[in-house]
Amino acid sequence: MIDQTRKKSGATLIKSAINSFYESRNNHPFGVGIFVGSFIGILASYNLLLLELSSSKLEENIPLTTTITDGLPKNPDKQILRGYACSSETECLKEEVAIFIGSINKQSSKLFNDFLDDNTDITTICLGSPGGEVKYAKIMSNRITNSDLFTCMAEYFKPKDEAYSTKKSDGCLSSCNQLMLASKKRLRVGVNINFSGHAYAIDSDHKGRIFGTEYKLSTSRVTNNSVFINTLNEANTPDKMQHIKYANSVSNISHFNGMKLLNIKELLEYRIFTHECIDECVVLEVPPIKVF
Repeated sequence: MIDQTRKKSGATLIKSAINSFYESRNNHPFGVGIFVGSFIGILASYNLLLLELSSSKLEENIPLTTTITDGLPKNPDKQILRGYACSSETECLKEEVAIFIGSINKQSSKLFNDFLDDNTDITTICLGSPGGEVKYAKIMSNRITNSDLFTCMAEYFKPKDEAYSTKKSDGCLSSCNQLMLASKKRLRVGVNINFSGHAYAIDSDHKGRIFGTEYKLSTSRVTNNSVFINTLNEANTPDKMQHIKYANSVSNISHFNGMKLLNIKELLEYRIFTHECIDECVVLEVPPIKVF
């Protein structure tokens, strides 16, 4: 599937080429011949690029990749802060947690580690992220595993700083899944939780200039889930096999086609959470292992 950005870039190239055609015809005795040859070359190259973009979606074995996500919040310095996990706008757990929101990238992974270095009393990280760059999700996941931190998802987040209001969580999507499953103790605070995933992808931009006009082509292709599987193996939780099963279940869902949102039954089947917290936290019963 070719997105609208690429289509628009192609239209811009062709429009630029047509304009140059008329300039060449009027300003140079051999302009038409020179331009026609160049124009054919441009069209051939562009068609080859479209063919590559279309076929590369199934390419595998690409290391450390990037998922397609939204940009950073307007105030990226507030991506992680102290607060409370809540099952409603007024019902919150008493223990302070770290709240991480927004995209995962180089800057936010540094903020994440710096925050934990400065707040050593924090034991639980609550996640509300659309995902982001997998290599930085891996760094953050390693910190959760190595520091033996708990993870959580909540319906609402209440920042400790009263300058910020209670916020409904956006869920834990895409590469945020790595962070959630990097812990041996994983809390679900509330009922309506958005835990969604899809295949990983590599995303890149190509910039250039043709006939004085700058262009940008954005490409994206599906890759394998080896980084996710490595994270789960390193976390080595008692629920590792269920988590690997989940990772494999979304590995063929193209990021062009949305994400798989787990329902309550699937959250239990894949053992996404170990504890459920509504009025109080209780240990979730381990589902029986199916024998095939």
